[in-house]
Amino acid sequence: MTAQTVASKVSGDRQFDLALKALEDDFERAAGSFSEDKLQTLQQDFEEIGFVQIENVFGAYNLARAFRHIERDNRQRFNNALKPERPDISKAHTGFSLSRIFLEAEIDADRPEDSTWHQVQAQLLKTGEALAGSMAPVLRKITGVTQYAGCKIFAYDEGDYLSMHNDAQLGERVNMLLPVSFNSVGCIRILYDERLHVYYDSPGCINILGPSIWHDVPPLLRYDAQNRPLRMNFVIRFE
Repeated sequence: MTAQTVASKVSGDRQFDLALKALEDDFERAAGSFSEDKLQTLQQDFEEIGFVQIENVFGAYNLARAFRHIERDNRQRFNNALKPERPDISKAHTGFSLSRIFLEAEIDADRPEDSTWHQVQAQLLKTGEALAGSMAPVLRKITGVTQYAGCKIFAYDEGDYLSMHNDAQLGERVNMLLPVSFNSVGCIRILYDERLHVYYDSPGCINILGPSIWHDVPPLLRYDAQNRPLRMNFVIRFE
């Protein structure tokens, strides 16, 4: 590794640290900014639909920087997950194609030892716990749950998708989702009132998803033929 490469890596690592710290600061500020009227409206919407999107919670640039750092330097940690579609498909057994990035060392134990990746894991776990801690009072008001239960990252490359499903079989858990799309217009679709409603990956938004709501993520498409699309989603779980 040349001196220039080392300097570039150190600079990148520093930017990653700063991005995560800025994200934590954003959430701490945002958590105290919700009025009682706003929280009541969100609680009513969540009770009716099982899902709410809250816009402009954090600076999207910070999360995008962190995601790009992970994608650039730790692509080998993307665990491809594929569940084939079937002709006799039912809503209880749907397919998907995406990548999971595990942050708990024991889950990722089958990969080669990598001290740099372990440091990234530790930083992301710390940030996930910090974001959960900041938003726990808000989640309590909206959903009734507050117990942090871990975090992970989902990544979607071109054509990746998640078919219609819900997570009721996994218990009364609630996911706080922080999505960012690159060179694409990513979204999640939520089923209510007998139709699928689109919620775009609005910059700085968080999606709060309950366990019983049917939802999907459509195939990721590019809008610039020269650049491949990518969608990454920081998943923070409560129960």
